[in-house]
Amino acid sequence: MGFLRSVEPLKRTRNETKPSKIKLKLPNTIREIAHLFVTPEVRLTEVKQEFLKGILENNLEIHAGYKMIQEFRSLFQKQEQVNASKFQIWLEQAQSSEVKELQSFASSLKRDVKAVIAGLTLSWSNAQTEGHVTKLKLLKRQRYGRASFALLRRCVLLN
Repeated sequence: MGFLRSVEPLKRTRNETKPSKIKLKLPNTIREIAHLFVTPEVRLTEVKQEFLKGILENNLEIHAGYKMIQEFRSLFQKQEQVNASKFQIWLEQAQSSEVKELQSFASSLKRDVKAVIAGLTLSWSNAQTEGHVTKLKLLKRQRYGRASFALLRRCVLLN
């Protein structure tokens, strides 16, 4: 065993022809590309910004859709008070756009336009209530088949 220690360890050399482990991750699914469209450009990496720029330059319809999506996203930022007229203007533009998906989305929003305007303009929300309802449904599903009201009540109170 002593002779093994007297031998100097082998020095490993780097193989320069080996590809780098760092890979540039480009979006390759519809979900990832859709994420690019709803994310503010300043929050994207340089590679993704270039990829998005390439997509937008090659198709005018996609560029128009991207612009409308970014305007819609900006309506929901709480930095400034949004009035109903800004939403109405966006809705009119979306319905008259060439993008069929935006036309469909705008027509579905128009069916319940009062609720959308209330969501944009009012300062309160029922998110906390929805969170409690979701938690309650989760507890109920975990005890499927043996969830009597007394057991469910006890689990809710203990959580």
